[in-house]
Amino acid sequence: MDARLLAKTLAFKTYSPVCLPSEKLEAIKEYTRVRTAKITMLKKAKQNLLSFLLRMGLPYPQSGHYWTQAHMAWLRTMNFADKWLQESFEEYHAEVITLMDKVQRIEAKILELCKDDEVREKIDALVCISGISYVSAISIVAEIGDFSRFSKAKSFVSFIGLCPGEDSSGNRVRHTAITKAGNSRVRSLLVECAGSLRMHSVVTAKSVRVKERQKNASAAIVSYADKCTLRLRKRMLYLSQKGLPYNLVTTAGARELACFVWGMMNFVDNRKTALNKIDEGELSDIQKTVEEFIAQ
Repeated sequence: MDARLLAKTLAFKTYSPVCLPSEKLEAIKEYTRVRTAKITMLKKAKQNLLSFLLRMGLPYPQSGHYWTQAHMAWLRTMNFADKWLQESFEEYHAEVITLMDKVQRIEAKILELCKDDEVREKIDALVCISGISYVSAISIVAEIGDFSRFSKAKSFVSFIGLCPGEDSSGNRVRHTAITKAGNSRVRSLLVECAGSLRMHSVVTAKSVRVKERQKNASAAIVSYADKCTLRLRKRMLYLSQKGLPYNLVTTAGARELACFVWGMMNFVDNRKTALNKIDEGELSDIQKTVEEFIAQ
């Protein structure tokens, strides 16, 4: 029966091709996941330290964010009269410092991996888009591998779970929240990148860092990256002005960013005929779906 089913599958071409990453790409993916694990541990260690200080009645006295140079300097001044309280603080503080050093060391090695010939060209193209760093770019490339296996941008968006779900029946059409299916790591990275884009206004000039990344890129890639940045900032600004929640606006931006990432990667792979493979019609369909979900 298995042989007969296999013969029918081959005869009618009902099978789907599977992309197998190379051993090197698989190794790069695993190493970038080490950083994600350490970041999670660091976040928990920071929470433990701050919770301990709050229990001791020692909140940060100054205004501003935690974990800045001023905050770290304040932590170094902590001194408890009780021996075991002091030792507890030192253990919490040492764990935070150790994990911060590990994250920095891992990120330095990841930047070296970005120069590998197997991923360098894709990464150099992705970082031309504002909001995408080298660490995010290599993580996305390593997780997905071959972008050409997705025939359309919406297929890639569905794969990473950034498309709205659907709960329709009869004549009633109802879209739910995003499905969160597929690769959660790529989805989180794109949401973070979209959030970074929101930090600047539509008319903000290119930063020195982005100009440096685009210096050796082709004119087509730079133009496409700038088009992506401008569109996403305008779109998220429009949704923000409508009074929509921060997370909803950022997720909508991440969805469109995923479409541009798909287009950029297929252009680099020379698998598509033009960089503008994501036509306006396809983006309009995605935008319409988002607006229908928001209107509910």
